[in-house]
Amino acid sequence: MPKGLMTETWMQPRDVAGLGSQWRAEVKAARRLGRRVGDERYLEVRYEDLVGDVESVLRRVSTFARLAYEPAMGDYAGDVDRLDQTAPAKPQAASDCGAAGLAAADAAGGRRRL
Repeated sequence: MPKGLMTETWMQPRDVAGLGSQWRAEVKAARRLGRRVGDERYLEVRYEDLVGDVESVLRRVSTFARLAYEPAMGDYAGDVDRLDQTAPAKPQAASDCGAAGLAAADAAGGRRRL
C-alpha cells in the first residue's frame, strides 16, 4: 500500500458487540426475506443443527434443493487436512462437495439457490 494512504474497513465489526449486532441484523434481514419469498424458496439451517446432526440436516437441504441425498455430502471437507499436499486433488462432482456442491449444482444445472 502506498505510504500515506489510509483505508477504512467498514464492513467488518471492530469488536464482539459489533459482530453480534451485525449478525442479528443479517439474521433478521434473512428471515424477512424468507417470509416474503415463502417456504418454497427459503430454508433456514442453523449451524448448531448442522454440526449436531449432519446427515439429517443435509437430507433436509437435499430435499429442499430437489437433489438426491448422497452420504458424500457430509464429507464436504474431503482432503482439506490431507498431509500429502503434493498429490493432485481428484476432480469432484458437484454432489461430492456438500453445501458448496449444492450451490455449484444450482449454478450449473439451474436448480434453486439455497
